[in-house]
Amino acid sequence: MKLNNHGWGMRDMIIYTCILLLFLLFVSYSISSLYSAIETSKENYENQQDVYQPPVEEGKEEQPIVDLEYYEDVEMKLKNATLQYLDTYPTDLSNNILKISSGTLINLGFIDKIYDQTGSSTCTGYSNVYKEVDEEYVIKSYVSCVNYVTEGY
Repeated sequence: MKLNNHGWGMRDMIIYTCILLLFLLFVSYSISSLYSAIETSKENYENQQDVYQPPVEEGKEEQPIVDLEYYEDVEMKLKNATLQYLDTYPTDLSNNILKISSGTLINLGFIDKIYDQTGSSTCTGYSNVYKEVDEEYVIKSYVSCVNYVTEGY
């Protein structure tokens, strides 16, 4: 049916209706997939909440016992390696603090890799070095491991 260019024909109306239906199908599919993704993530979250965790008894700690003597030993080894470094590579420390990382000491062979007390993971550390008025080095070593961090690190 043709209206002498005063309106749409039947063919135009069918084409525009098909385009509109395709658009509506695409939007409904997108919304449906969005809701299913939300439901899936909600179920995963609820499943994680259902994992049984035994209650912690009073007086018992969850974390492994930290051997402070072990880490004090590690700090002392780092300090001694820093002294060896300073003997090998003399540095002018006039009014400055020198920071020497454990990585530098390891790469130059002054110390081996530093591990935590279980030996399962490596630790990082550094030493701050400065000179007192009487020309002696003052070295403070710091270590950071998974279950131990030197105060002031």
